[in-house]
Amino acid sequence: MAEFHDEAEAPKSNVPKLYYWGLHGRAEAMRLAFTLAGIEFEDIRLEGPGWGKMKTSLLPTMPQANIPMLEIDGKMYSEAKACLRYVGTIANMVPSNPTDQLSMDEIIAYSDNIFGCVGFAFSGASEDEKKKTAEESAVKGGQLYSVLSNYETILKGCADGWVAGKNMSIADLWLFSLFSFLASPMFPFPSNFMEDFPTINAYRKKIGTIPAVQAKYADATGPYSSFKY
Repeated sequence: MAEFHDEAEAPKSNVPKLYYWGLHGRAEAMRLAFTLAGIEFEDIRLEGPGWGKMKTSLLPTMPQANIPMLEIDGKMYSEAKACLRYVGTIANMVPSNPTDQLSMDEIIAYSDNIFGCVGFAFSGASEDEKKKTAEESAVKGGQLYSVLSNYETILKGCADGWVAGKNMSIADLWLFSLFSFLASPMFPFPSNFMEDFPTINAYRKKIGTIPAVQAKYADATGPYSSFKY
């Protein structure tokens, strides 16, 4: 397992700030990496109106402004994968071997397939239509089922039990977050839809039962209940 720092990387008066919605989504792996590494940060959870005003103020000088967003030493940075890599670097969760880094970046990039499976939940469709889409996606031959089948194959091929080398990296936290995200009660997928993916379930449990991860979600409820072991 990666060695985690015991102290924050930044002075208390100028800690990193992470801006995102009050959900897991694309930011939870960063929150988790900060926490596991003992790096103090501000977890700023936005609501629609607040983000709208913030984005309007940023766009004239930062046309790429989007969340999740990191504020480091007063400067804003966006793009979830770039921000995650920064957090992973200061948290000592990026492998030193270049090919392991390639594996890490590859698996994080491939995860766009997961987000492609949940877009319907944020559409203007009716609840019945969303439920129908979810059920069709989660059965054999469906979009989500196919994506998870691919992850079963990928994880079976990880000789060391981690996706990027011999230690846990941000790619593992990213996948743990996304698999737990899929199992969240916020989506109308069938409750047992992940039973066909034992390798994913074992991998998710392996990370979820790390004492520091378990402690972080010990009191989890609602959308975060799927992170709890």
